[in-house]
Parts: sequence; C-alpha cells; structure tokens
Amino acid sequence: MASIMSVLPIAFTLIINGHSLLLNEKATTQGEALKLVMLDLEEADKRGAHCLDGSPPAFYYLPASKKANRKKWVIFMKGGEWCEDEEACAKRANSTLLGSTKQAGQFMFTNGAPFFLSKAPWSDYNRVLLWYCDGGLFGGDRDEPENGLYYQGKRILDFQLDTLMKPEYGLKDAEEVMLAGNSAGGLSVYLHADHVASVLSPSTKLRAVPISGFFVPREEDQITEAVSKLYKLHDLSSVVKPECKHALPLHQHYLCVFANYTYPETKTPMFPIQTPLDGFAFAGNRLFKRSTLWCMVKEFEPELCKDEDINDLNGIIAEGVKGYRDFPKAAQAGEGGFIMSCPGHMMYPLTGSDKVEIYGKSMENAVAAWWEKKDSKESNWYLPCNLNSKPPHQCNPSCHAAPPAASVVKK
Repeated sequence: MASIMSVLPIAFTLIINGHSLLLNEKATTQGEALKLVMLDLEEADKRGAHCLDGSPPAFYYLPASKKANRKKWVIFMKGGEWCEDEEACAKRANSTLLGSTKQAGQFMFTNGAPFFLSKAPWSDYNRVLLWYCDGGLFGGDRDEPENGLYYQGKRILDFQLDTLMKPEYGLKDAEEVMLAGNSAGGLSVYLHADHVASVLSPSTKLRAVPISGFFVPREEDQITEAVSKLYKLHDLSSVVKPECKHALPLHQHYLCVFANYTYPETKTPMFPIQTPLDGFAFAGNRLFKRSTLWCMVKEFEPELCKDEDINDLNGIIAEGVKGYRDFPKAAQAGEGGFIMSCPGHMMYPLTGSDKVEIYGKSMENAVAAWWEKKDSKESNWYLPCNLNSKPPHQCNPSCHAAPPAASVVKK
C-alpha cells in the first residue's frame, strides 16, 4: 500500500489540509495517559504470536477510575494500512512501529484520539488500544516465520484478549464493551467483532463502531489487488466468515476480507462511521477519473468540478448507502450508522470531524445516542445528502469541519 500512502511510525496520522499531523507521546502533552503493557516474549513464543519482526505484542491500557464503570470497556483496534508482500512487510518490520514493539512509547495520550477514548459516556470506561504490529489486519495465522517475518496477527489478538481476561484487568466480568477501530483497524472490527463476542460472556453488551474501513473490491484497483496478496501471504483464511467462503470459489476467498462481504454475516450490532467519498479508497483505482478524484479531495472547488464529476460522485454516495442498506442486517434492531457526504478518511476530534452533523446531530452525539439506547426495536441510520449540481456542491455545510483527503492523491 506504500504507493497510496506511506506508512509512518506514529500512533495516529491525521490528514489536515493536505498535511500529516503526528500524534504520539512526544507530540501530545494533554489528555489522559494509557500505559503500555508489553506481553511476555516467552508466552508469545509458545503461542506463536509475534509482531512482524518477532517482538512480543502489546496494548495500551487505562483502568476506569470510578467503581460504577469498572465493568465497562472501550477496546480500540489501531489502524495503519497493511503489507501484502515480503518486501513491504520487511520495510514495515524494520523501519516503523507498525511492525514491531521494540520502540513503542510507554504512554499513549487521549488528546486528539478518537472520541471513544476521550469523551463521555466512554471517558471513564476501562480503555484499551490494541497495538497493531502484524501488518495483516490482526488476521495472520502462520506457525513459523518466513525469511524472518512473522505473520501471526490472529494469534496476537487472541493473546491480547486472553491477557485482558485475567483478573488483574477484568474483561472477563465486562458488562459493556465498545469495540472500535479506524481504517485498517475499522476493517479489522468488521472481521473480528464476532470473535471478540465469542470470548466475552454471552450476557455482555458488545457493540462495534468500524471507522473508515468499508473498502469495496473493484476492477483495476490497487486495494483489491493488495488484499488478494495479503490474504495469501498472512493466511487470513481462518478469520473470514465461513458463509462467505462457502459462497465463493477458492480463488475468490480473499473477497471475504472486504467489509461488504463480512458486514451482512456479522451478528454483532454495528454503527459504521463512513464516507463513500474516501480518497484513500479511490486513489489507487486506475479506472476512476483523476479529475473526479481531484474534485472530491479538494472539497468540490467549482473550478475543478464538472457536472459529470458531481453526477459520478453522487452515484458513489448512493452506492455507499446501498452497500449497507441492501442487507437485512442493516434493518435489524440495534444496528445503525453515520454515512457522510464529506470527503475524507479517518475521522478524529482534533480535525473537527466529530462535529459533522446529519439530521442535526453530530457524529459523536449520534454514536452516543445509539450506544445508550436500551432495547431498541429499530435501526438508527444517519444518511448522506446528494451533492448540489451547482456551487456550493457540498450539500452538508458541517462537512467543512472534516479534513480533506488530498494528501493521499497526486494530481
């Protein structure tokens, strides 16, 4: 994926007006601190659960301070793309924090992090950030390293969860768990939510919020080609839905990694946060007109957008809504989502993205209302408007709070 966006050794990367803003323990001085928990290397050896470079996995953790919240949890799956060939994985293992824990900071701060880690009602839950160091969507399941690289993401996730289930952490007794993730972490939420549910008590309220993880396979598309290679290299066969594999020939099983194949089979209630106008998703599509892409990522500047560009983008918005609403799951009780007409990728509070509104409710408040609703008998969707045919093309004025995705695209 390096041809679309370079991988950086950071906790979070935000795209603001075409610039990367780096958030890590050195760059952030405010907010609460989640402390690094490095898992035991000897146990990692026994389990076959290593980061790409062979280092032990880790997570960041901050316990709830109030007794009333001791059984409530937020578990966030960190994003950071993936590596689909040995060369990319070697680079990731040797030069970034996304393939190793050897240089992991001792703390992760909540300022600027997704609101699940910093805002009410979750701000005093037990908070966990699962460190992503396998490059394979927490999904790899290979016993032995290949040329010094370990593809063992599924085992890492199990090791992380098993550790959190121990008495000193208490996930075993959880009453409420919010599972969330961004970008590759969002795609990981689609893949693993039901597995996380299987680890928890049947009485635990588990709900999932995948952010910017709904990538759709397309012809002449770098992401689609990369996922095909990723599936084979890491051996993701044990984490995709069996129902999906049974419906497809063997050579197409990699498609089951994509959210539009996984979402309809998932039992865990979900509230996706997504824009169909995701520059990251389209930057590598060779059939997508660059003029239309540039119109989108530059936030519909009139001199860049022709009528046909706006029509094409409205078609993509409709396709994005259809990608969820066509499935029976979307109408079930407890389901919902926040689907925007704002172009962007990975929505975070520091960018103002959480202030985007649909039906008069902000993203943050929409998620909170869905989370706190008890015994809901209906789904709760916030859907995008159609772009205006004449300037200003953006139909949702609050979208200007969200960052454009121009930095992932070269004109």
